[in-house]
Amino acid sequence: MFWQFVSFPSIKPKRQHRWWQALLLATVVAIGIVACHTNSSPPESKESFLSDNVNSSELTHTVNHALGTTKVPTNPKRIVALSFYAIESLLAMEIDPQGVIPPDSKPHLQQALQEIPKVGLPTNLEKVLKLQPDLILGSTYSEDIYDQLSQIAPTVLAKYDGSDSWKAIHQT
Repeated sequence: MFWQFVSFPSIKPKRQHRWWQALLLATVVAIGIVACHTNSSPPESKESFLSDNVNSSELTHTVNHALGTTKVPTNPKRIVALSFYAIESLLAMEIDPQGVIPPDSKPHLQQALQEIPKVGLPTNLEKVLKLQPDLILGSTYSEDIYDQLSQIAPTVLAKYDGSDSWKAIHQT
C-alpha cells in the first residue's frame, strides 16, 4: 500500500495515525462537498451565469455536525480552526487558517503556524471576532461557546475524542 512508503520522522506513531485520520476525514468531506455541489447542466448563457442574481442557496451548503446543522459558505476564505484536527486537515489541503489555537503541545505544527494569529486556549472570542472569519471549525471541546462562535461566523464542531473511527467522525 501507499501508506507504508510514507514516513513521518518527526511524528510519533500514535500521532501519525491521528494525522492520517484527520487527512482522510478532510478528504472525504471535501469530496462529499464537491460531489453534492456539482451542477451537471451548463448555464443558459454567459450573461445569466455572470448575473448578480445568484441564488443564495448555491452560496452555502448545509453541514451536519456534532451540535446540529450549519449553513457554511461554499468557498470560505477566512477559516478559524479551534481544534488540532481542524488545523491538520486544513494544512493537509494546503489551506492556511486565519486563526488557530496555540500549537504549544503539538511541536510538529509550531513551525507551520508560526505566522498565523493565535486565538488562545481557552478561545478568546474577541480575537476570533477581530479575524472576521467566514467559517469556524472546531471540536466539541468548544461546545460551551458554540452559541457565541455561531454569532461570529458559521461554526461546525465535530466530535473528536479519539475513540471513533474516521467513519464515525465523518457521520457526526
